[in-house]
Amino acid sequence: MRRPASDSIMERQRFEKKYWIDENTALQVRDFVRAYLEPDDNSVAGHDFTYPVHSIYLDSEQFTTYWTTRNGDRNRFKIRLRYYGTGPGTPVFLEIKRRTNGLVSKLRCVVRQAAMEELLAGGLPEPDELLSTVPAQLSALEQFGDVVRHLRARPTVHVAYRREAWVGMSADAPRVTIDRDVLAEPVSSQAPSPGALLGMPQPWRPFGEHVILEFKFMERFPNWLQEMAEAFNLVERTSAKYVEAVNAIGLETVRHAAYSPQAALA
Repeated sequence: MRRPASDSIMERQRFEKKYWIDENTALQVRDFVRAYLEPDDNSVAGHDFTYPVHSIYLDSEQFTTYWTTRNGDRNRFKIRLRYYGTGPGTPVFLEIKRRTNGLVSKLRCVVRQAAMEELLAGGLPEPDELLSTVPAQLSALEQFGDVVRHLRARPTVHVAYRREAWVGMSADAPRVTIDRDVLAEPVSSQAPSPGALLGMPQPWRPFGEHVILEFKFMERFPNWLQEMAEAFNLVERTSAKYVEAVNAIGLETVRHAAYSPQAALA
């Protein structure tokens, strides 16, 4: 039985290494990692091992989380909505991703798709819109709300891509992801419908034609991943999708879309 992509409320702390590669290398990486890992449940269901991922990043008018990441602050975070479709039964994950001295952790709660309209308008869901009301989910929603209110954050950028994910059976096994066709666009303060956020008629491509390879692991970098990195001459490179998306679109373009006068009246 494959271990699915994590849907836990608080994921364990981990380290991450990211690389920009081409499609030919991506296919060779797939052949290498399948000797150690298996595709997660989402990947195995895809016709080409991939599935769509959509992220709506939120930020303050001063773009606090953008600048802390771009400046390389050792202790920083980002907030986002993550979803995989816009059907009525498709959940939306509210996430706070933190980096503390190189360690990455992610707090998340899951809400109903109906909450998307309120979220895109800069609001927050009610507790009854959670898919689970266990105390930990309520706590995660409260923490997400606290961060949003503190920053007075609004949705700023939509990033979409096709992900291929490989996982092990144990909880501490490494995870390898391959992200293709990374697209980005600013999110308008006019709060588009959730369905409209699946399509991007004129997207920016923050990574060009590059594929983003990522290793996620606990404590020690596995020997076989090191061997693979050396075999393919991989060079670690900063690959923050939110920052690269804002850089590609232009900070003032994103700011104007998210924080227009109409947004201030919302």
